[in-house]
Amino acid sequence: MSLGMMVTRLAWMAQRLVSSKSPTR
Repeated sequence: MSLGMMVTRLAWMAQRLVSSKSPTR
């Protein structure tokens, strides 16, 4: 696995968690 791919996965997961926890809207 490439480092970039891992970073993207982490960012995607983090964004999903944040969105689910505290929605911006």
